[in-house]
Amino acid sequence: MAIRNSKNRSQRIINVLLLNASFIDNLGLMHGKMGIAIYFFHLARETKTQIYEDYAGELIDEIYEEITVTTPLDFENGLAGIGWGIEYLVQNGFLEADTDEVLEDFDNRLQPARNQIQGIGLLNGLTGLGAYYLKRIQNPASSDEKVTTLINKQMLIHLIDEMELRVENERVMNLINSTDAFNLTWDYPVLLVFLAEVSQLNLFNFKVERMLKQLTVLLFQTKNLPQQQSKRLLLVLALEKLKSLKIEQLLDGPIDRLIQNLMIGIDRNDITEELVPNSAFMQNGTSGIAWIYKQLFQLTGKENYQTEILYWNNHSFEFDETDQGYAGFNVTKENEDKSFGLLTGLAGIGVMMRKVEISNFLMNQP
Repeated sequence: MAIRNSKNRSQRIINVLLLNASFIDNLGLMHGKMGIAIYFFHLARETKTQIYEDYAGELIDEIYEEITVTTPLDFENGLAGIGWGIEYLVQNGFLEADTDEVLEDFDNRLQPARNQIQGIGLLNGLTGLGAYYLKRIQNPASSDEKVTTLINKQMLIHLIDEMELRVENERVMNLINSTDAFNLTWDYPVLLVFLAEVSQLNLFNFKVERMLKQLTVLLFQTKNLPQQQSKRLLLVLALEKLKSLKIEQLLDGPIDRLIQNLMIGIDRNDITEELVPNSAFMQNGTSGIAWIYKQLFQLTGKENYQTEILYWNNHSFEFDETDQGYAGFNVTKENEDKSFGLLTGLAGIGVMMRKVEISNFLMNQP
């Protein structure tokens, strides 16, 4: 039944987004127009449908027209995430632009932001701001001969400095235990991957390596591992990413053995119990688990991960359809304004329903 219904539900998601995305107020990457535009650009490439590409371009135009001095700065809803999205689209050939020019105003507004941001995480913290600068530096057109590149690297160095202070103050176990519920943007694994990506730049390496050791040393004691299986699975993804970047030599123990310990007893039914009931969304539901397995398969090539991708994608269609939401997916009233985007909305489900490859959308950006 799920497989038979998937094509129909996928088209319903597309139709709902075509009708509604232009009218939402949120411009951001996670819940707003930026994330939806990325989805439609990929959808257009997959299906070779011009109307999807045209619509995505219209959303980008609207974003630029609607940015004001009151637009927030964070990664979740604001300029850091929007700017990351522009870089992503340019670097993947969806847009042609000199990002040093089109993001000049973003740079000017984000440079003082590190002194205003309180948290350390991706959505509203220093990691999100760092993700923006990391993506800017990863642009193939970046060069140390450019002033903008040197400024972006300097900003990233300042952020790493501030992150080290925050990690020392917050204690690593507080980061590991920061949430009991499954959350695809859990600060701890995202921070690990961010630092691993920064290490590839050969920028401030002694401090980045010291932080990676500090953040991972406790994991090599079994008693410190998360109890929730969904969190263990997400942590396995972060560790496989570290392996792929050849970070293992920076740690104080073998990653393979740690991954094996984390995967012991992983059970579909137990994971389902840890998710938000009847949620198919990326941040807290079945699409998020499917996304983790998809990234694990891309990193490792293990066939059993393909089986899990199919299972969790199908699971998203097994929920009873409801009128309290869109395209039959349940949305609570308090989350209605976030029901179209990538993280807690239809675009995120759409990413997993189709063959769309928003490659490493969370774990490789950051």
